[in-house]
Amino acid sequence: MLFFLAGFGLAAHVLFWGLGPAILFTPSPWRRWWPVFVPAWGFAAQSAVVWLGAFLGLPGTDSYGRFALVIPAIFIAAAFWKKGRMHILRKLFAMRGLAIVGAGSLAVLLLPLSEASQLLTTISLGSCDAADYAAGARVLREFSSADRSGFLGLTEVVSIGSVDNFFDYWIRLNHFTPSALIAINGSVLGVPPDQLTGITNAVLAALGMPAVFWLARSGLGLGAAGSLVVGAVYVLGPLTWYAISHVAMGQLLAAPAIALLTWSGTALQKGARSRVRVMPWLLFLALVPWWLLLGAYNMVLAVAPAPLVLHALFTARRTGDWSRLAATARVLVVPLCLACVLFADRALGILERYQLLLSNDFGWRIPVLTPEGWIGAVSAATLEPYGNMPARVAICVGLAALLVLAWRVRRLQATGLLVGLVLPAVAGYGYLEWRGFRLGTNASYDAYKLLFIFLPGVLAALLSWMCLLRARNRWQRGIAIAGIAVVALLVVQSSLTFRSALRRPPLMVTPGLASLGTLEGRPEIASLNLLVPDMWSRLWANAFLLRVPHYFPTHTYEGRRNTPLRGEWDLIGGIVSIELRPGESLESGPGFTAVRKGGAQALSVLLESGWHDLEQEPRSGLRWRWTSGSATIRIANDTGRALSAELVLRDVRSISTRELELVAGGRTIATVAIDAEGRDLTVPGLQIPAGDILLSIQTPEPADSAGSADTRPLGFRIHGISLRVPESAGNVQ
Repeated sequence: MLFFLAGFGLAAHVLFWGLGPAILFTPSPWRRWWPVFVPAWGFAAQSAVVWLGAFLGLPGTDSYGRFALVIPAIFIAAAFWKKGRMHILRKLFAMRGLAIVGAGSLAVLLLPLSEASQLLTTISLGSCDAADYAAGARVLREFSSADRSGFLGLTEVVSIGSVDNFFDYWIRLNHFTPSALIAINGSVLGVPPDQLTGITNAVLAALGMPAVFWLARSGLGLGAAGSLVVGAVYVLGPLTWYAISHVAMGQLLAAPAIALLTWSGTALQKGARSRVRVMPWLLFLALVPWWLLLGAYNMVLAVAPAPLVLHALFTARRTGDWSRLAATARVLVVPLCLACVLFADRALGILERYQLLLSNDFGWRIPVLTPEGWIGAVSAATLEPYGNMPARVAICVGLAALLVLAWRVRRLQATGLLVGLVLPAVAGYGYLEWRGFRLGTNASYDAYKLLFIFLPGVLAALLSWMCLLRARNRWQRGIAIAGIAVVALLVVQSSLTFRSALRRPPLMVTPGLASLGTLEGRPEIASLNLLVPDMWSRLWANAFLLRVPHYFPTHTYEGRRNTPLRGEWDLIGGIVSIELRPGESLESGPGFTAVRKGGAQALSVLLESGWHDLEQEPRSGLRWRWTSGSATIRIANDTGRALSAELVLRDVRSISTRELELVAGGRTIATVAIDAEGRDLTVPGLQIPAGDILLSIQTPEPADSAGSADTRPLGFRIHGISLRVPESAGNVQ
């Protein structure tokens, strides 16, 4: 229930910000449709206030977020004074279908989050972007642009391109708007970023639907019912579910922004008389998508106008009226220039953003999808295509047949727009997939993102046969209804697939992970080295510890470079824990320990060769790592004297019964039989000489295999490695 209350509360807050501007500034020919523009105005207004606060050097949204509510209140008061209460209520009631579909879609998106955790939290199926957005939200929520305290001013770690501090990195190079939305909504609603990020992600998807509906309704003329179906397929289709499950907030803002931008240009083609009269307001409305694109996904500015440009060229070629190109150019250039002036730092950072994309192979491999996958036919939450090739072909043939029938019956006048909506997406997607295959890179990740930002238009084009719902022939209407039923079944199937995966997510912000924030209040913690093995925990540790300088042993993410470990404490995570005498170690939460460097018992544990990546069940708190057979553990002793410690390997398991041998210095110090039941192995009085000691976990039996889906060689599954040093050990010579 908490997720639904927070999700719908967040959506209501965004709509509160957008209500007044949408009523006041929607051009007159479309004024009765102003509710479809409310979400875009809400997102734009909230991010603009955070941008202004950063520009003025205010100490974060916590200092002004609630006071800023007077801004949307003034706009709403002006709208009610100008239009009247009954007029506004009538228009809202007229859009009840859109509201019902949007609210229902948001409930469906929030359901797996509520099933994954009883407490508000953020989850992911693999990507660590959520932690990055949350770190940016804390920066914008709690710090001023001149603040260089803690991690924010740690130049040697955070320098990237033209920025040398973490605040400017968010202003110029990273995805500003998603973090700004988390910050200002969190300040008003009183919810911390780690609890609000996942919910914001779902709200972005659901509130993007009105722009998709409007592109289909006004741009392609599919009618209200057909356009609602297109909007629902966008929100609940597999490509959007994939973005939600990996917390891809930038692209969830960019897709509806491009849809709104495309419609703004096509609106000029609706007639010469209205074109002159609405031009100023239309240009003002077109500022909104440019603003959202600059703040959320500025690297797509070069391709965002592609559908509109192709539509204008096709229409001018068909009609012979090349003067329309000038009007279309004004919609592109005038608002863009104004947005670039207002959002100057974002505009100046575009070239650097491109350089970062070209110099880094971001992302991972994503399966190639054909049209049946775009509308719902996938077999797994990894976007694996339908396993049944005849079924895939049949769906594609059915789509093609429906499109041909619609063309013959309705003779769509929006042919140029259809070409513009589909061609850039398909051409770019195909090229990037081919490039990734040829070079062996992660270009399929870029291909997916490119396809997604154009997804509203692609879906509107693929489903343009929805216009048959308004056909006079009942058989044609029946065929359209049957097609909708098939699409609905595919969308339901993909939604259930993602729901099943998200109910038990591999990545979650657990209470233990969130408790890392308590270290910020410990006066003895002056600086930290984040020796946390998994990327998810390491990035969230960064988000929770921004007030403390900290360093990374490996390159962690943009703006978090690997440097010499200058911290006074080591933060250890994963399956390793160290217990020293009071003052030498601090347990900040389950699975994390801070160890003082240079103390009388200063030890560190490093898992070296033979270990697979960390695995976990967030809901139960269990964490483990498999060995690939034999594996090594290095214990470093920086005290300059020998220490005696107790070593415990907790809950050690294997697929088949095998013998575990613990070897130190070529000598076997412990032997135990391990099977699937699991048991602890305790080594009391382990002598750790000054310098370090290398322990080897060995087994004479060959490694097991988990099965066809998991081809890794598996030796032992170890749930914890504990090293405890008694208080007197610091005095051993």
